[in-house]
Amino acid sequence: MQLDGPARRLKEEMRESGVHLDVRPEAFVLAIAELDHARRPPLFEGRRSFHCAIVLDGATLDDSPFDVEVIDIPHDLDTAREMADGRSSFVLRRTDTPTVGLACFEQPLQFESDLVRLHQATGALLVQRTARFEVVRLFADDQVVTWDGRSWRAHPTASELSARLVGAEGLSADARLTVDRVLELALHWLSPSRAGATFVIGPELDGHHDRSATVGSLPLSVRERRHFAPLRALLSQRDLATTVDPCGQITAVGVGLHTSDEANREVVGSGGMRHRSAQRTSYDHPDHVIVVVSEDGPVTVYRAGQVVAASEGTDPPV
Repeated sequence: MQLDGPARRLKEEMRESGVHLDVRPEAFVLAIAELDHARRPPLFEGRRSFHCAIVLDGATLDDSPFDVEVIDIPHDLDTAREMADGRSSFVLRRTDTPTVGLACFEQPLQFESDLVRLHQATGALLVQRTARFEVVRLFADDQVVTWDGRSWRAHPTASELSARLVGAEGLSADARLTVDRVLELALHWLSPSRAGATFVIGPELDGHHDRSATVGSLPLSVRERRHFAPLRALLSQRDLATTVDPCGQITAVGVGLHTSDEANREVVGSGGMRHRSAQRTSYDHPDHVIVVVSEDGPVTVYRAGQVVAASEGTDPPV
């Protein structure tokens, strides 16, 4: 199937922004139509509607991790779109039938993490215009592609970023699982919320770091997705580093990282103060993994003074 003019232009627009998707043309055409609608939703009484859509390419929602009812809509596409609230009800497009449907979920799927889980469980392409910041995003090919009003950006899912992690062989099974959960929290909760953060994962740090503003051990764990919401709320209002033990327990929030003279000499680093401090701390503590979330979204992982994974922009050492 050949892409039509608008779809070709949008695909070229993405390619020029460095976004490459391995999606069948039949599904891509439907996703493009929903993306175009999400970028320019109709105005009604001074408000622009939110929007979300699911595109199924020969698949079903039977494996959805969330309770869902699928309803065929005996009306036109515009009517179905008016019923998609951007949270719990999604327009349903399918490559094997022209019939438009509505996917009604029992719970709101407004967090990026929820949509990533749905995409990975079902293989569906997902389009959403978010209630917060009104960001348009596409979940496809194990990537989250976003339109900020000027350009396209893409980052891998947390599981895909974890698979790229360089030098993870020395981590215990416990520590590796904890790193995976921190990546999910960082990439799919904090990053979309534009909340910067630093996570230091490993044994307890020595005593020369600044703990004057520290909140001590909390009954929260990055292993529990139920704890992601309070952690996002807390870390969006706190600065400095959060320490996490290898089993995922939050041991401290608000730790000021002090680095050695050797680390300051040997590690030039890049990015802002948060990134340089994290990279130098990882040099001083090579048995730790440090995950940094930038306020503008990208996530970077450091170990032993090196970048070992990054959601965008920085290639780890081979």
